[in-house]
Amino acid sequence: VIRVWYVTAADGPYVPDEWILFEGEHGGCAVPTEAKGFREIWDALTARFPGFDYAPIIHGGTTLAKHLCWERQRATGS
Repeated sequence: VIRVWYVTAADGPYVPDEWILFEGEHGGCAVPTEAKGFREIWDALTARFPGFDYAPIIHGGTTLAKHLCWERQRATGS
């Protein structure tokens, strides 16, 4: 995972409006925050992604938007 995004949409009520998007180097996956079992993901976000920014999620949204919550630090060479 290189980035984690919080994505909001305005497609409800039949399609989820809030998603966590895990971006990898060759693809990714998205999980709606309303998915069954999603509560278990909250602890994993903190444990696996140090410095995860929850502010966009706390503020929420109902329009189409994509907010960066975490980005992998690049290794620096000497």
